[in-house]
Amino acid sequence: KDPYFATSGLPPFRGMAWHDWLARRADACVASSHGLEGYLKERNSETHYIPTGVDTDIFRHAPARDSREVVFSWIGTLLRPDNVDNLMLVIRAFAKCQKQSPHAVLEIVGTGSALPSVQQMSARQFPEAQIRYRGWIEPSSIGQYLAQTDVGLYPLADNSLFNQCKSPTKLFEYMAVGRPVIATAIGEAVTVVRDGVDGFIVPPLADDVMAERMSELAQDPSLRRRMGEAGHQRVEQDFSLSALGPRLKSVIEIARDHSQGR
Repeated sequence: KDPYFATSGLPPFRGMAWHDWLARRADACVASSHGLEGYLKERNSETHYIPTGVDTDIFRHAPARDSREVVFSWIGTLLRPDNVDNLMLVIRAFAKCQKQSPHAVLEIVGTGSALPSVQQMSARQFPEAQIRYRGWIEPSSIGQYLAQTDVGLYPLADNSLFNQCKSPTKLFEYMAVGRPVIATAIGEAVTVVRDGVDGFIVPPLADDVMAERMSELAQDPSLRRRMGEAGHQRVEQDFSLSALGPRLKSVIEIARDHSQGR
């Protein structure tokens, strides 16, 4: 039921050492973020940036909802302390937002061993916050779920190497469906979200600023609609599989030619 815990009994795996060994010996590397591109280029000059992107046949554009209730959505797993830090940043900001926008709701989608502690902390610290825990939703159904939300949240609390290098797949999914996003200024989000155009970029750990941006979106349906449309168009142009496929094909051809030329 929870495959994430299945490997917990295995001996430690030196992932970074294996990663670097493989990168140095590869004919070409594909980096899904600019941070990872810089890291890999120090190990392999044939490194090419191609983000993970999104399948727009699954994550289809959905018109902005006409509902008084404004649903803010966070999707993820809660397995590590940094996962908890990310979500608690959102919960703190949302609790402040709701004082100005009582019709707002925060939905948390996902599972993990740290979920009970998050539920306990949020209930103790913010007993009046309107938070709904949706549990696990199958990946194939996330697009349908997002059509029933209004704003997507992508918070990163720690400016770690991992966060600098990860590809913000959830941002692509929110935007593909036509939902404005709020993300922190860590890693790849700053190259994906055009602040004030298809969402907001806020400083790391600035829950006051995040709360203000949440309130702006909660109180302005036209802003949500305008940003959502802009984000959808950006994804179609730059981050859809149809846009990224030819670029990946080109990298594969480069790797093939490199291999044959050895």
